Amino acid sequence: MLRTILEAVLFLALASGLGLLANAVHVAGIDLQKDYFPQGPLEVVPPEGDPEAESEAIRREIEELGFQVLDTEELHQWVLDLQDPAMGLQDTVVILDGRRRSAWEAGHVPGALSCDRYQLDRALEELEPVLRSPELMMAIIYCASRTCEDALFLARELVYERGLLSADQVQVFLGGWQAWEEAHPELIERAEG
Repeated sequence: MLRTILEAVLFLALASGLGLLANAVHVAGIDLQKDYFPQGPLEVVPPEGDPEAESEAIRREIEELGFQVLDTEELHQWVLDLQDPAMGLQDTVVILDGRRRSAWEAGHVPGALSCDRYQLDRALEELEPVLRSPELMMAIIYCASRTCEDALFLARELVYERGLLSADQVQVFLGGWQAWEEAHPELIERAEG
């Protein structure tokens, strides 16, 4: 009996070690030291299962952190303006999609750059020069839906943790991909390839 328990403990220790080793060498491994669910100083806990209350709680936190909230038609106007070379906004405004890269590849707001919140270090390897550009005046950030907090967490990370943007540069599209896809199915861009 004691031998069986020792073998089980040894097996679990070996399996855990191999799992950690595989995570460490894998390109998309999980950063085990990162807090993926940070609790900000202004955390608002919405009632469970009430999408309206969840959305409103997220809106309040966005505003309390100093970010502006964008609605679907405001984002639509920005997309149209960014597509018009005469407006000259290409270097001054960036749209960031905070969803996983695979979701971005399947479809995103036209001109949006992938900024996968869960693989942020990798995403910032490409995006940091854009975000540090002296010409950049505004970053519009969105995620999956109006109850998704990824855009909020991404905005907080870029402003308050990494210092890549200032709060007055950030606008969060609260409706997220779901609202965009419903309102503007004709304006969906997909990754090439």
